[in-house]
Amino acid sequence: MLETKDLVAGYGAMPILHGLSLQVAAGEYVGVLGHNGMGKTTLLRTLIGHVSPMAGSIAFDVDDIFQHMRVGQRHGVHRGRPDAAVEIKPPDHVEAHDE
Repeated sequence: MLETKDLVAGYGAMPILHGLSLQVAAGEYVGVLGHNGMGKTTLLRTLIGHVSPMAGSIAFDVDDIFQHMRVGQRHGVHRGRPDAAVEIKPPDHVEAHDE
């Protein structure tokens, strides 16, 4: 399960997320909807470690994920394209664009 409690995150001294709490159970699909500038990208960047939380916690399978990560050990993001091949695997993608 993925869980955030009272999550505050943003850029510099400006919080974008203000006390967000959510739970996503194993096997559950969740969509994040909102107008431009509402914090969707900030939420995703915070969940994968590209943005450090200012307050609150993020837990995955009960462990606080930020207690186990240091800068450089964060998760990555692949911004998929609708025309991208479905069969491609991450190492293949990295090698294909590393040339």
